[in-house]
Amino acid sequence: MCIHYEYTALLHFKNSFSLNNSVSKYCDGYQSSYPKTASWENGLDCCLWDGVTCDSISGHVIGLDLSCSWLEGHFHPNSTIFQLSHLQSLNLAFNNFSGSSISSQFGDLVTLTHLNLSSSQFSGEIPSKISQLSKLVSLDLSSWNEFLSFESSTWKNLILNVTDLRELVLDDVNMSSIRPSSLSLLMNLSSSLVTLSLRHTGLQGQMADDILCLQNLQKLRLSWNGNLKVQLPKSNWSSPLRFLDLSRIAFSGEIPNSLSHLKSLNVLSLYSCQFEGLVPASLGNLTQLTDLDLSSNNLSAEDLSMRSLRFLDLSFNMLQGSLPIPSSIATFFLVSNNKFIGSISLLFCNASSLVILNLSHNNLTGPVPQCLVAFPYLLVLDLQKNNLVGTIPRNFPESNSLQTLHFNANQLQGSLPLSLGNCTQLEVLDVGENKIEDTFPNWLEGLQELQVLVLKANKFHGVINTSNSKYPFAKLRIFDVSNNHFEGSLPTAYIKEFKGMMEVNDGAFGLQYMKYYYFNASGLSYEDSVMVTMKAQNRELQRILRTFTTLDFSNNRFDGEIPKLIGDLRLCGVPLSKRCKKDEGEWPPPSTTFEDDEGWGFGWKAIALGYGCGMIFGVVMGYVVCKTRKPQWLVRFFFGETWESGRRGRNRTHWNRRRRN
Repeated sequence: MCIHYEYTALLHFKNSFSLNNSVSKYCDGYQSSYPKTASWENGLDCCLWDGVTCDSISGHVIGLDLSCSWLEGHFHPNSTIFQLSHLQSLNLAFNNFSGSSISSQFGDLVTLTHLNLSSSQFSGEIPSKISQLSKLVSLDLSSWNEFLSFESSTWKNLILNVTDLRELVLDDVNMSSIRPSSLSLLMNLSSSLVTLSLRHTGLQGQMADDILCLQNLQKLRLSWNGNLKVQLPKSNWSSPLRFLDLSRIAFSGEIPNSLSHLKSLNVLSLYSCQFEGLVPASLGNLTQLTDLDLSSNNLSAEDLSMRSLRFLDLSFNMLQGSLPIPSSIATFFLVSNNKFIGSISLLFCNASSLVILNLSHNNLTGPVPQCLVAFPYLLVLDLQKNNLVGTIPRNFPESNSLQTLHFNANQLQGSLPLSLGNCTQLEVLDVGENKIEDTFPNWLEGLQELQVLVLKANKFHGVINTSNSKYPFAKLRIFDVSNNHFEGSLPTAYIKEFKGMMEVNDGAFGLQYMKYYYFNASGLSYEDSVMVTMKAQNRELQRILRTFTTLDFSNNRFDGEIPKLIGDLRLCGVPLSKRCKKDEGEWPPPSTTFEDDEGWGFGWKAIALGYGCGMIFGVVMGYVVCKTRKPQWLVRFFFGETWESGRRGRNRTHWNRRRRN
């Protein structure tokens, strides 16, 4: 039986918070979230409560794990949790304590060996009394939102007092006041420290390279500290490191061969480090390496052994020659935005465990191997902006996992394969800017998850008719059939069923994008992109906000009237009488004009392009040819994302910072 006053303290702690499942939503990548305290009931032995561990002899509570427990509310500085004076382990990660300060009374829990307050919306200065926890073995105060700060004196006292510390994780904590000389105090932990993670902490100045050689250090993350200067050892770098992330730290010159001495290395991330020249072949000697990220550098050649790599990202370099071949165990293979030439080897067919394959923005030729669409776990296949020829593979299997297909901007011909109808989880299909000749694929309307359909700039023809399925294109938000040979009336039957456009809730998702997370060294994600036409210019939405919506029927041979039901698509804004909500942006400046073709019918290249707070808004319906009358001006503002048409001028696999693996 647990001690009565500890039982009472726990119940009081439970009742001081409400439960909100959304506050723990980011746990899903690490562990499942659920309200552990919801099962805490009066009259039951608290040692049997979820998340509570008691000493088997004394009955005192010695462990409390309420991570990912939906807790929301202010964390009182005199919380009853501090009555649990025998606690050895306390984990409150991934809750929302509403910007509360970290109470100095945490420093009174002197028996603690493990303390995790990460990602729980604490704010302010980390109290100096934390340094009194001399028995700590693991400390994680990662804030994720940069709300916490570490003062130099607190840092110094902590490192000097906590001599058995094995794990120190302070990602996103503001440590800008700590001088590099103070970092050298970590050498006092050389015999104990196994994990050190100081990602995005504002560290600056020259860091002593001794830290890279701590004798027991297995995991080191210093990434996203752009003002930190790190000198990699040139030789004799002997270390038990298994995980090394130095992304977004400015280096120069070539990747040093000394990295090849880290024989235990499993994960190496050097994303955006300004390295240039050759990828050293000696990295192939790292036989334990499974994850390698060298993206966004200026590397010009590689000759790597891929045999053990599960994750490889070489995107955004200047690599030339033939495509590297993924290993048979590869799950993520990203080599976009390089200068690779030649065909896609049939050896890719051996990589049947792939989840994301991105070969886009290269100079690849030849056909698309049939096997690429048959991989059972593949979520994303991105082959856009190459010079691939032939037809789209026709063997999409039943029960596949595909969610994104980019075949756009190639030289593909023929018709769309009917087996695309097997892709029941598909969200994005872009086959624009090819030479595909077909009628409208109304057999795709049964794909209930499809949100983006782009058929632009091909040789599609005929009338756009529905196949009379019950809910055609139920979630479609981006529909682009421009620059084809469609004719007849605008597809009224579809427009009235575009529920995904009618029911967009601008506040439902916040700033959320279509993406797929993968937890590699840099905690990155693939984000979908799409080309849209605004003011007769192609613009690349390098990220698709889930509330962005557009229709484009331009440059076809439609006739008849604009359907009145287009008004059901929640149109608003100038020049309509219905005004948009205040936060949806302002009308464009006077220099932004709308063109009116006085020839047969009418042409408007973009109905609206509104600007507000750096966002884009709009609906595209251009060059719709009408025989009877010109349309009413239509404009709808959607909460959107800044145009990024200038950044490298090409799509990339976009990166989102994530806390940890």
